[in-house]
Amino acid sequence: MKILKKTFTDKLLLISLAVAVITLIVGRPRNSDIDWRTIGSLFALMIMVQSFQFLGVFQFIADNLTYKIVNTRLLIQILILIAFFSSMILTNDVAIITLIPLLKISIKQTKVAPELPVILLCLAANLGSILLPIGNPQNLFLFVHYNLSFINFLKMALPICLLSFILLESLTYLIKPQPLVQQKLGLNKLNSKKVWIAGISSLIVLLSILKLIPLTIGILIAIISALIISPQIFGNVDYSLLLTFICFFVAVSNISHADILVNSLKSIGNNAIEVYFSSIGLSQFLSNVPTAILFAPFTKKSYALFLGTNIGGLGTLVASLANLLAYKQYKLNFKRQNKHYLIKFTGLNVLMLLILGFLGCLLIILY
Repeated sequence: MKILKKTFTDKLLLISLAVAVITLIVGRPRNSDIDWRTIGSLFALMIMVQSFQFLGVFQFIADNLTYKIVNTRLLIQILILIAFFSSMILTNDVAIITLIPLLKISIKQTKVAPELPVILLCLAANLGSILLPIGNPQNLFLFVHYNLSFINFLKMALPICLLSFILLESLTYLIKPQPLVQQKLGLNKLNSKKVWIAGISSLIVLLSILKLIPLTIGILIAIISALIISPQIFGNVDYSLLLTFICFFVAVSNISHADILVNSLKSIGNNAIEVYFSSIGLSQFLSNVPTAILFAPFTKKSYALFLGTNIGGLGTLVASLANLLAYKQYKLNFKRQNKHYLIKFTGLNVLMLLILGFLGCLLIILY
């Protein structure tokens, strides 16, 4: 009952449900448009993250991180580096859902407001995931759809990824360097047997997300391992996030079948700059993954669409599903007013969108 109450009183879920219902006016959803693979992957990931949380693994890592790091700015910079580079292989979603709980534990004894570090972690995960085809869903889709070689993909991704990294690192200097409380190592005893179970299970889950083994195996392993470690873990899974994503997919499916949208995409598909800016704009409302899927059949301008959908993940909260995921993780881990996060998130994201949007346009002209 407590889980149901927490799930169905979530404001973001209620808003997304209302949007899904309202958009039925312009179209009807198709089951194929709902990315059940993303939903299943997210469910398995959340189980594993909650397993590590339950076992005290994040506390153990945080203690070791803060043992030699002298201030909060350096700590955030290290976490951002981890998010940026790990997202290239583990995907932006995995980086966000893993590192925000770790951030919470690392800064809990400081006076650092969590909004800026969480936003920077989200930016790092989104921008780092640009480099490789497996970093995010739109990259994987475009890589397959346009039959790109790995070398050509790297040529497209490397310049914007390097520029993003420089900008991101400069933003870390907005964080004031406050001294960290030095932790004594060895205070937190881990149940090594259960940690091994969680670790091996997480590896299997990651293999299933990377499509090296069936996703159903990954989900089953996650469920079984949580039952072995402690059934209490299931009570901490954010089910409202899963339902929010489903509502979001339904709303996008409804909108994407509107004739006026399809006709507009057809008319601009031959101009790289128009494709670029249109995909950025559309991503702000539909999210970048659906935008890539919608646009691809109507244009051969793969580089413009690649840059537009990746840079378009900046901006609004719905521009990328990773943004929504980070927001939900912020709400889950930090009991603070959401408006402070949303104001800072929008400000920083719009700033990055304007700068990278301009640089992306130059890259298309020079490409």
